[in-house]
Amino acid sequence: MTSGDSRTEVRGAACEQYLSRRSARQAAVAQYEILHARIAGLRLLVMTAGVGVAWAAFYQHVIAAYWVGLVVILFAAIVVFHHSVARARRYAERAVQFYEAGLARIDDRWRGARTRAARSAGERFNVPHHVYAADLDLFGPDSLFELLCGARTRMGEDTLAQWLLAPATATTIRERQTSIDELRDRIELREDVAVLGDGPGAGMQPDALVHWAETANTLSSTAAGAGPLLLVEHHRPADARNWRCCTLATVGCCRAFAVGACRRGCRVAVAMAPHCDGPARD
Repeated sequence: MTSGDSRTEVRGAACEQYLSRRSARQAAVAQYEILHARIAGLRLLVMTAGVGVAWAAFYQHVIAAYWVGLVVILFAAIVVFHHSVARARRYAERAVQFYEAGLARIDDRWRGARTRAARSAGERFNVPHHVYAADLDLFGPDSLFELLCGARTRMGEDTLAQWLLAPATATTIRERQTSIDELRDRIELREDVAVLGDGPGAGMQPDALVHWAETANTLSSTAAGAGPLLLVEHHRPADARNWRCCTLATVGCCRAFAVGACRRGCRVAVAMAPHCDGPARD
C-alpha cells in the first residue's frame, strides 16, 4: 500500500467517525429542543398556578400560606432544570460545530468557514518584511493560521502566531508531534475542550491589564478599590455563563485591595482572565 492510499484510508476513517458523531449530536440537539420547549410550557403553567394559589391564600384565605412556598420551590426547581437543559443543548450545538469544522478540514472546505473576527485576528499578526510570513500565507483570510487556529483566547492566538513566526528546535518539534499522537485518538477529550469553551474571538486584552497593574497607583484607596470592578465589568464576556470566572477575578481584586495589595489583586485578575473565555485549552 502506498503512502497516498494510506492517507486516503485514514481520511476516510476520520470522515466516517466525524459523520457518525455529528449525527448523534444533531439528534441530541433535536431532543433537547423538544424538552426545552416542554419545560418552558411547564414553567408558564406553574407560574399561572402560583398566581392562583397566592390569590387563594392571601385574598380568599381558603388555603394555607405555605402552599405558596411549595409552588415557589417547585418553580425554582423547574427553572434550574430548564437552565441545565439549555446548557446541554448549547454543548450539543457546539459539538455539531466542532465536527462540522473537522469535516470541512478533511474535505478541504475550511476556507472562509471561520468567522470574520477570527480572520481579522490572524491579520493582526502580520509582520512587515518577515522572512517567510507573506510567501507562506501565514496570516489573513485562507491562511495557515485560519486553518490551524482553534484558540479561545487572545493569548492562545498569540502563542500560535509566535510558533508560526519563529522556528522551533528539533526537540520542541518532536515534543509537539508526541502531543499530536497522544491527542489524535482522544476525540472525546478534544470534543469536551471544544464544547466547554466559548467560540473564538475572545475580547480580553491581557497586555493592557498587565500594563495597568505595573503602573504607579495615583488613585485614592476608594477609587483604587473600584478600579478592578470596572475593569472586569468592562472586559467580561457577553455570555453570562462565564460570569462566574469573572466574579472570582473581581473577588480576588477586592480582597487584595482591602489589604492594600494593589498589584496582588491585578495578578489575580490576570491569572483568572484566560478562564473567563473558556477552559485552559490554550
